[in-house]
Amino acid sequence: MKDIYGKPRPDLLDRCDPDLQKLASFQVGGLGQKLANAPILVTSGICRDPHNLIDDGFASFPSGHSSASWAGLLYLSLFLCSKFAIAIPILPVGAAGQTSYSLPNKSSQRNATNGSRKAFPARNRAAAPPTYLLILAAIPVGTAVFISGSRWFNYRHHGFDILFGSLIGVVFAWFGFRWYHLPVRRGAGGSWGARSKDRAFYLGLGVPSYAGEEGWASLTADRSFDIEHEASVLDSGVTSNADHPTGRDERGTTSNSESSTPPK
Repeated sequence: MKDIYGKPRPDLLDRCDPDLQKLASFQVGGLGQKLANAPILVTSGICRDPHNLIDDGFASFPSGHSSASWAGLLYLSLFLCSKFAIAIPILPVGAAGQTSYSLPNKSSQRNATNGSRKAFPARNRAAAPPTYLLILAAIPVGTAVFISGSRWFNYRHHGFDILFGSLIGVVFAWFGFRWYHLPVRRGAGGSWGARSKDRAFYLGLGVPSYAGEEGWASLTADRSFDIEHEASVLDSGVTSNADHPTGRDERGTTSNSESSTPPK
C-alpha cells in the first residue's frame, strides 16, 4: 500500500537535504520559472542522499508501525481479558431497575413455607474485576498508543496516516481474535475447536458444521436410538403384562364374586 499511494513523509525535506547551490541545474518546472519567489519543481537529483529519499521518503500512508502494533497488542489485550475474565459487569435484561433480588438457596427454601425469601442487592449479580487485572489488560493497549504517537512526534507520518493504520490493526486484531476464541464474556477463556480432518477445506453436502463428527446423520442416529430405546421399554412392559394376562381380571372377578356372595 505504501508503494501504491506514495505519500510523502513529513520529514521529506530533511531526508532529501537539498543542495540549494545547484537549484538551477535540477529545475524542471513550476511557477517560479515565470514569477519571482514562486515555487519551482526540481528532480530528486538535488538531494545529497537521493537513495534515502526514493526508498523510504514516499511511504507515509498508511503507518506500518501503527497497524502492526494495534494488530498484535490489541489481540494480546483481548487474549488476557478472555483468560482472566476481564469484562464490564452488566445486569441481565429487565433487572436494571431492580434494587434487590431473591437468590434461591437452602435457606430460602426453608423460609418458603413462611412466605419469605432472603433478598440480595442487585449489585451482587455481577462482580467488577480487580484493578491489577485491568492494568494488566491495559498495558498492551497503552503500548500500542505510545508506538502510534511516536510516529507523530518523530515526524514519520501525518496524523491521518497514523489513524488509518491504527484502524487497520484494530480490525485485524478483532477478527483474528473472534475467529479463534470464544467471546470474552461467555467463552470462559476457551477457544474454538479445530476443524476435523475431512472438513478442513470444504463442508460438503448434508453436514451443518465444520467441527467434529456431528451432523445430520448423527442427529438421525440419536433420534433412532431414542425411538429404539422407547420401543424396548414398551416391549418390556408388554412382556411383563403377558406373563400375567389374567391377573387383574381374575383378581377383579374374585373380588366381585366375593362381594356378590351373600353372607351365611
